[in-house]
This record gives sequence, structure tokens and C-alpha cells, in this order.
Amino acid sequence: MRKFISIVLTLALFTSISAPALASSTSLHPIEIVKETYVSSTEDGVFSESYNYVDSLGDLYNVSFTKSSTQTTTVITDEFGSLVSKSEYIDGNDFITNTIPITTRAGSDVGTFSENINIDYYVEDDSEFNKTFSVQAPLVTANSVATTASSSGGDPIPGSTSFKHYKTYNTDYIYLGNILKGDGYYRRLAGYDEYNRSSYIFQKGAALSTIFTILGGIYSFLTGTTQIAALAGGMGISIIGSALGMDWNLDACVRSFDFQIQCRMEYNNSTKIMSQITRKLEYLYGYDEFIEADSYVFDSFSYGSPNQAVNAYCSEAVGYGAAAFSAKYITGNYPNLVLPVSGPSYEWNY
Repeated sequence: MRKFISIVLTLALFTSISAPALASSTSLHPIEIVKETYVSSTEDGVFSESYNYVDSLGDLYNVSFTKSSTQTTTVITDEFGSLVSKSEYIDGNDFITNTIPITTRAGSDVGTFSENINIDYYVEDDSEFNKTFSVQAPLVTANSVATTASSSGGDPIPGSTSFKHYKTYNTDYIYLGNILKGDGYYRRLAGYDEYNRSSYIFQKGAALSTIFTILGGIYSFLTGTTQIAALAGGMGISIIGSALGMDWNLDACVRSFDFQIQCRMEYNNSTKIMSQITRKLEYLYGYDEFIEADSYVFDSFSYGSPNQAVNAYCSEAVGYGAAAFSAKYITGNYPNLVLPVSGPSYEWNY
């Protein structure tokens, strides 16, 4: 597999990084994100995020990532706020500008050094894969909530083959003197849609700011850079300071899984399926064939975790189910309403 040209000067200047980077990766723990420090916002079309991570040696660093329609910038600083690396990409260019501090042997900063790095050094041509296609994969065993396939890390994907109870919800309706309640159920359907597939070659010593700028800014198939850091951690990739502690041959894509969501309610001593909807959960998926590791990371602009998404979808289904219950059983305005409904009342086929 094609390798990009090593940035010798960059590694030489990182005297505090280059020595430990030579250690065996098996003795290092993967990168860890300090989630409670995470802050993100989208304002006037500009997405920004800031968070801390702990590298493979246990040292703390901060990432600040900003993306607009014309520019992407990633800045990494140490726990004292000193610059470690900065990468900037201007839309339309074929290079990234990397800036690092110039440090003397005594550890004093005497300025910065900037260099333009060709993006093609990092990216494999997977153009034939950059389209949506469906994969019919077997479901995991019933009642399982483990990761799909044999993923070595990352977020769990709810994977029950049969409907699994999630939560009981109160509704805005009163029935027989009590608050009407609805039960939310979910199951994952077989297969998934895969898209935005690309391959990347990151050699040991590659700047993390460059990796984040490429994956989060240029080939943006994720909502931010925390996902790619979590993906690296799930795959066991070591990060020394702000640089890779090992080679990373990343095959990455988005996998979208369909979930059926039901609302069930009790009526006349029997359980009625009042509503059923289908919703998607998207995951960033990464695989490295050389270290034989893969990982899933949940990726969504709207929800911070799979549980939040499933909860929102179940709540939505219960809302539709409650309206249908009222129309069919409480008011009796639509006694012939066909169940289950699949959306709000204006979509019902009475």
C-alpha cells in the first residue's frame, strides 16, 4: 500500500514526542476523550468544538476544531495552553498548512515553523466505493445489545432481532380516569446502508491536527473530530502527544442501520400495537486490516448517544400511538382506524 512521504523536519522538532513514539505500541493505551470537557456549537454556518483528550502516555491535551464553508482549522495545545500543532485548510486547495513550535534542546520556544503538506499523501482513491449501497448482514442474537459484527471497540449498536422494550411513557391523554401510558419497543432490521467510504494512510508520527482536518473538514462524513478520536481509541490506536504512535491504515465509512419502533398500549385487557415507525441510526465505522481491528462510533447532529436516539424515536412513536388511541377508543371519532399508524394524524388512512 502506498505510503506518504515522512515529514522529517516535523518529527525532529517534536523532540518531546519523537523519543516515546519509538516505544512499542503494545505497551501504550489508546487515546481517551475527556467527555465532560466537550463543548460544541453551530453559529452562522460555522461548526466549532473544543475538548480534552488524554494521550497514550497519560498526558492531557486540548483540541479546538472550527469548520466553515471556506476553511477548516484544528489547533492542539498542551495542558498549559502552549501550541503543539495547528493545521489549516482553505477550501479548494490541495494542501494543508501545518504549523508547529520550534523548540530548543533546553525546551524553550523560539518561534514556529509552517509547511504545506499535500493531501494526496494521506488519501487512497476509493472513488468507486463513494456511493450508497446496501448490505444484507445477519442480525446478532436475540436480546443482544452488543456491537455488530466483531467490532473491537466503540459504541454499542442496539441489535435485538426481536422487539425489545425500552421504556414506558406518560401521554397527554386521560383514559378511564388515569394517565394513558404507552410502551416503546425497538428492533434493528437486517443489513445496513454504507456510504462516504474512503481509505487513508497515516504513518507513525503523523500530526493529529492534520488527521482531524482531513477527516473532519475535507472528507467530512462525521459531525466532528471527537468521533474520529473515539474511533481511534476503540481500535486501540496509540497517540503520543499530538502525533500517531503507530501506523494507521484506516478504511472508514458511514453505516446507517434501520430500526423499527413500536408503541404498544393496553386496551380491553389486550395489548394493541398502536403505531410503528422506521428510523435510522448512523455510525462511523473504521477498519484496519493490518492490525485486524475495527470499531463503531455513533454519529449524529441531533443526539449524543444511541440511547438518546432510541428514546426520542420511542417517544415519537408513543405520541402517534396516543393520538390514534384517543381517536379510536376514547373519543370514538374514528372507530375504523387501521392500526398501527405510522405517523401523525394527517397521514392516517381512515
